[in-house]
Amino acid sequence: MRAFIAVDFCKETKDKLFCAANELKALSIKGSFTRHENFHLTLAFLGEISSGETEKAKDILNKTEARPFELIISGSGIFKRPGGDIFWIGIQNPAEIEELCMRLRKELISNGFKIDDKKFSPHITLGREILLKDNSVWDLKINAAEKVNKISLMKSERINGKLVYTEVFAKQL
Repeated sequence: MRAFIAVDFCKETKDKLFCAANELKALSIKGSFTRHENFHLTLAFLGEISSGETEKAKDILNKTEARPFELIISGSGIFKRPGGDIFWIGIQNPAEIEELCMRLRKELISNGFKIDDKKFSPHITLGREILLKDNSVWDLKINAAEKVNKISLMKSERINGKLVYTEVFAKQL
């Protein structure tokens, strides 16, 4: 299965992110926008993993020690790409999530997972391959707080042409 480890968000936060994505969509001539139920913060992308690796990932999550904390969702940015950009919402207080991510990735790598070595840049993707209409300016202001009390192993699959993320396992913090 194709998998990743993430922080999932409550409905209220997803509602705010969805409104932001819709504002962006109104300014765009093209793009692939994140579906309401798919908003999350990726901590580690695992890629295609076997059932044995799935069990190993669950075990790693289960052993991960962390206390609940609050994320402040604020700010926005763009990752420039040929053919359309990735638009995202940021995290204002990334220290706790960065430390959790670093510990998780270290444990995953020591257990044989191939995790990309790019610097962790905590963000929530609103859309990909986005081209704005001429003279459109995107200056999104969003502020939300999310109590992080669990991290999840998520499965990613296409069902009837739609990208669907399903929680496979959750570790309560």
